[in-house]
Amino acid sequence: MASYDAIGAAEEATWTKPEHGAAPSHAMTFVTPDGGTELVCLDVPGVLPIPRPGDQIGLHDHDVVVSEVWTHYGRDEETGRVRLFTLVRVTTDTGVEAG
Repeated sequence: MASYDAIGAAEEATWTKPEHGAAPSHAMTFVTPDGGTELVCLDVPGVLPIPRPGDQIGLHDHDVVVSEVWTHYGRDEETGRVRLFTLVRVTTDTGVEAG
């Protein structure tokens, strides 16, 4: 577990005032339950909606269920722009039988 001092030191070392109106950057990667296969990787300016465990979502027209979500918040060292990285584990077990 990280200490508050270590988090504060990292923030102080990387703090650069971002340009006025600079949008945050958000990368979101969707992986299989074992984390071994990337299914979709999105990297966009702005912030994507973060799914919650139990949410049923679509990835490339296929239904999946979110099983775990982890988000890391940080800052780009050069620009000061806020950066988010979200890892989303999904399963194809939607609980709905094909009919």
